[in-house]
Amino acid sequence: MSEFIDLLQCSAMATTLLVASLVGSRTAARRLAGF
Repeated sequence: MSEFIDLLQCSAMATTLLVASLVGSRTAARRLAGF
C-alpha cells in the first residue's frame, strides 16, 4: 500500500511541476510581449 502512496505522491509532484512550468512560461511570454 505504501508503494501506491509513493506513486501517488510522485505523480502529484510531477503534475505540480508541469503546471508550474506551464504557468511560468506563460507568464514569461507575457512579460516578453510587454503585457
